[in-house]
Amino acid sequence: SLAYAEWQRNKVNVIDTPGMANFLTDARAALRVAEAALVVVDAVHGVEVQTEKLWADAASIGLPRLVVLNRLDRERASLERALDTLRRNCAREIVPIQLPIGEEKRFTGVVDLVRMKALTFASNDSATMSEGDIPADMADQARQAREQLIEMVAEADESLMETFFAEGTLTQEQLLSGLRMATGAGKVFPLVCTSGLHAIGIQPLLDAIISYVPS
Repeated sequence: SLAYAEWQRNKVNVIDTPGMANFLTDARAALRVAEAALVVVDAVHGVEVQTEKLWADAASIGLPRLVVLNRLDRERASLERALDTLRRNCAREIVPIQLPIGEEKRFTGVVDLVRMKALTFASNDSATMSEGDIPADMADQARQAREQLIEMVAEADESLMETFFAEGTLTQEQLLSGLRMATGAGKVFPLVCTSGLHAIGIQPLLDAIISYVPS
C-alpha cells in the first residue's frame, strides 16, 4: 500500500509492505525505489527470519535504515533482548537513540538520547506529547546509552573520531550532523521505540525520519 504523512512542513511518502514471508518479493521491489527503510521489529520476538532476509537485501543496495522497535507495550517486551538479537543477526552498528520509559503495559514514552529529554504520552490522548526531564531512576542508564551513541557516531567518521579521542566526547552539533551523515551512509542504524497500538513514540519517529534519512 502507498501512503504519506505530512510532518514539520515535510511530506513523507511511505511504501507499506507486509512482513510475512509470502510477500518478501513485494518488499524487495519496494526497497529498490525507496530512499530509506524502516525495519519494524517486534519487541517481544526480536529478529525473525524475514527480518534477516530484508536486512541483507537493504544492505546489498546500501540503503539507509532506521529500526523501529514496536509493541513495547506487550507482555515480555524488552529493548535489551531485542537489541541483542538485532546486533547478533543484522548489524553491530544498530544503536538506540531512545530508551523506553516504563515496561510492558507501563510503557508511557521515550527518553530522547540526542536531546536528553523525556517525551511522555497521555494514556487517554496519545496525540498529546509532553517534554520534560529524564526520570531520576533512568538518569544513569540514559547517560551510558548516550555515551554509547556518541562513540558509535564517532566511529563512523575519521575527523569525529579524532575529536572524540582528543575531547572524550562530541558537541551537540557534531552529534547531530554526525548521526545524520552516518545514517545516510549506512554506517549507523538508529533505533527508536514505539507502540503502534497506542500511538506512543510516533512523533519522535517522524522527527527521526525528517532528521536522519535522505530526502
